[in-house]
Amino acid sequence: MPNGPANAVTADELCDVVGKYWVIDEIKPARLYASAPQGATDLSALMGADFKDEPDGRVSVAGWLLSAHLG
Repeated sequence: MPNGPANAVTADELCDVVGKYWVIDEIKPARLYASAPQGATDLSALMGADFKDEPDGRVSVAGWLLSAHLG
């Protein structure tokens, strides 16, 4: 990952890019989950303000769930 926070996009920005190649059925807010590497520090600075430590030891961040098909 480059230095600095992840580059968040809006639903409209995601739709504009993906819509060039796919027919978008739905875009909705979702939580993205991951297992953090051992010793990872300051993930909130990388992942943004909506970063959460989850009870099962994973981490999560706000994102988008996009459903699409070729048209």
